[in-house]
Formats: sequence, C-alpha cells, structure tokens
Amino acid sequence: MATTTNNHTTERVAVVEVQLSNQTKTIEDFAERQKEHNKMVAEAIKGFSARFDKLENEITHYKGFIGGVALILSGIGILFTFFKQWLFTKLGTG
Repeated sequence: MATTTNNHTTERVAVVEVQLSNQTKTIEDFAERQKEHNKMVAEAIKGFSARFDKLENEITHYKGFIGGVALILSGIGILFTFFKQWLFTKLGTG
C-alpha cells in the first residue's frame, strides 16, 4: 500500500512539475512578447513625435503668414475708416 501511495505521489509531483515548467515557458514567452511590443510602441511614438514636430513647424510657418495678411487687411480697413469721407469727396460720390 505504501508503494502505491509513493507512486501516486511521485506521479502527482511529476504532473505538477510539468505544469509548472509549462507555465514558466508561457511566462517567459509572454515576457519576450511584451518586450517586443514595448519596442514597437517606442518606435511608433518616435514616428508620431517626428510627424507632430513637422506639423508644428508647418503651423508656425503659416501662422506668421496669416498674421501678416491679417495685419495688412486691418491696416487697409483702418485707412479706409479714417479716409472714407475724403475718398468719397475726391471721387465725387459723397
């Protein structure tokens, strides 16, 4: 009877060892996949960062252009407001 119990215990220990070994491999595989995933995410972030920097430069470039156009149009509007009456009298419409 004791031999049978020892055999069952040995079999159970062997089964547990196999399961533990499989779980260890699974954990190692998961860790490796996680490292690869982290590398891919880091590369993607670098790519997005470069794209955002380029977009920011373009926006800054056009912001200056649009600001200049707005300044010119404002100046024309102010000049027209101050000299409106004079222009109408010179053109004969006022």
